[in-house]
Amino acid sequence: MCGIVGYVTIEETKGAHSRANFMQQALSVGTLRGNDSTGAYQVAQKWGKDEEPWAYWAKELTDGYSFANGKDCQGMLADTNNIKYFVGHHRAATRGSVNVDNAHPFIEGPITMVHNGTLRTLYGLPTKATDLPDTVEVDSHVLCHNLALHSPEEVFSKVDGAFTVVWHDARDDCLRIVRNSERPIHLMQLKDQNTVLFASEGEMLYWLASRLDLKQNGSIYYPKPGEMLTFKPGELKPTVTKLNLYKPSYSNYGSSYGKGWDDEHGWGQSRRSAASTPAEDNGVGSRLLSHTRSIMLGGRFRAIPDVHVASLKAIGLEPDMRIRFVPGLPTAHRWDRRTSGIKGGRLVTLFGALKDWGLPAVMLAVPEGLYNTSKGATWSARPLAVVMKDGEPVVIVTLVSSITTNYDSFCTPQVEEKPEQRELPALDAHTYLPGPRGILISYADWVRACSDGCYFCGCLLMEHEASNIVWQSTKYHLTGDCVPICPSCATD
Repeated sequence: MCGIVGYVTIEETKGAHSRANFMQQALSVGTLRGNDSTGAYQVAQKWGKDEEPWAYWAKELTDGYSFANGKDCQGMLADTNNIKYFVGHHRAATRGSVNVDNAHPFIEGPITMVHNGTLRTLYGLPTKATDLPDTVEVDSHVLCHNLALHSPEEVFSKVDGAFTVVWHDARDDCLRIVRNSERPIHLMQLKDQNTVLFASEGEMLYWLASRLDLKQNGSIYYPKPGEMLTFKPGELKPTVTKLNLYKPSYSNYGSSYGKGWDDEHGWGQSRRSAASTPAEDNGVGSRLLSHTRSIMLGGRFRAIPDVHVASLKAIGLEPDMRIRFVPGLPTAHRWDRRTSGIKGGRLVTLFGALKDWGLPAVMLAVPEGLYNTSKGATWSARPLAVVMKDGEPVVIVTLVSSITTNYDSFCTPQVEEKPEQRELPALDAHTYLPGPRGILISYADWVRACSDGCYFCGCLLMEHEASNIVWQSTKYHLTGDCVPICPSCATD
């Protein structure tokens, strides 16, 4: 398990100090994901007429805190007003010696790359490990060579193993990010500056932003496996290219299931079966599992029965989809000693709805503490089955993340935002409207409190609705203040 942190920005001086603070603290706390070595690279916003956009990098055999406070990294942090890409890496060595040469980033030709994951084999890649110099010792370095020599489409269709890869290509000065289902990456757009932060762990990203008072624009985005994000110079919103990934098959018998921490389901992947299938073959048979049709239960991958897959497809859903779940009130409490003292100790069943589908949904066995801290958010979930109640379909879902969002709502540059214009009625400073906690507040304060719209749907809130607006206090809201909810969302 390694860790990746970083940012993309189209800003220069605006927010430079906050970006430097984010990188220093992210590099410091990110050592929890790996402390064998730490490194970083950055790319300048502007280049001279005859200069090429190469990355500046540094790496050391030290933990993240020592690296972040060392001379090389401090020099990099001092120049954030001229940096558009800044990427850090924490290595937890799985293969190869622990030395500076095997630390990240790796640099080969125009490619500067960091990798979180472990490849199961190096012989299926377009350029095999045996074709490279003896100095290439680790799988990540082999992958870097391949990205320098071949297209991402060709490389990642042959990568057999776990990966999140973030690399800069000096040939087009773009930063690219791609993952498969065995390693995570989360991205957050900031509200007060044209910047996107990213980190392996969504919770760590959220915590760092909140302690630095960096307001997020929308929710955290969790890319789908094979979704390659390309950030171009001067553009904040990435283009998305769907890559066809290599798909190994998994056996469903004996004790062939290993445990790791980074899998999409919360655990490691199972051991591969003897036969592997190419990307276009889903590899699903009576004794084979794929990531899209299996779920981790009781420490093992369990196949989603075909009858449940069919019930999902009948209403337009697929087992590998990410859907937005709006949690309602919990019920059916039961004690679970495994979560005692960690997430509240009790498990609850949540009745809610699928935000984009208009269907009722149920999420089972949710830690009560997680619900209490994230109930004001829209959760990302996977559908498992459909049951009928009173002739209507109810979708059974499982939690993916309580703070993620869909791509369509992620990373819209501020320059494109055109908020709906508010026509002020004939209200003066002596006009008071109902506000948080039932207190009457001035019209000016009411407008400021409602400036972001409804907390759930973002719709514009108008004065004539003031008496019907619900103000909800939630721990999920960073400021601790009440947030406004429009009458429609309050009813739902």
